[in-house]
Amino acid sequence: MQLAQDLAKAKIAGGGPEGVWDFSYDGGSFTIELRPAGVFFCKDYPAHAHWEADGNNIAIDWGKFGKYSMVLSADGKNMDGSATGNTASWRKASKMRDLTAAEFAIMGTEWTFEYDGGSFNVEFHGDGHFNCPDYPAHSHWSMAEGDQLSINWGKYGDYDLKVDGENRTFAGSVRNKADNWRKGSYVKELPAHDHSSCGSHDHGDCGHDHGKPKAEKSCCETEKAADAGGC
Repeated sequence: MQLAQDLAKAKIAGGGPEGVWDFSYDGGSFTIELRPAGVFFCKDYPAHAHWEADGNNIAIDWGKFGKYSMVLSADGKNMDGSATGNTASWRKASKMRDLTAAEFAIMGTEWTFEYDGGSFNVEFHGDGHFNCPDYPAHSHWSMAEGDQLSINWGKYGDYDLKVDGENRTFAGSVRNKADNWRKGSYVKELPAHDHSSCGSHDHGDCGHDHGKPKAEKSCCETEKAADAGGC
């Protein structure tokens, strides 16, 4: 656990590629995130996507939205490049901010989740999937203001929690029910998982619940196995 904390602090202090970026092209701009473990995230244009760095060269595989080759500036604040193999289709990016300690603590990690009836483990996958083997549902997580964690847990409700990135704990409650408390603590980092291998399941709001899966299934396999009719 201490090693993971030290690595997260080093990434934040070092100002590496991880962070929130303004990504622009000749048609405008929007926000992207280079998340830990090579996860590429864009709320406006979601896709199975990842990124990797080779020195100051950043390669983005954005799934159905294409591949991009970018070069990171020496100060780590800007990127210039283009669609891979098409230099005329330029792209630029400017760093809006680094990821916070709380974001590093949550992204791609497993936590305990406690309430007055006991505790169990939950998973915050880097691409926004939320998974609980004991209580599976079509679920997602998101963060705002650097440390405000929201969980949309399908039939199990919505939760608002504040993350302490330094101590790797969180505390909060069921949404709008402050007396129905929840808290949690960091367990471990999750192994990298490529959701593209799980098929073309649309993880948007499909308006139905996913039942309890068989054991030993991945987060995507549990949803597909329990999906009564597809999204």
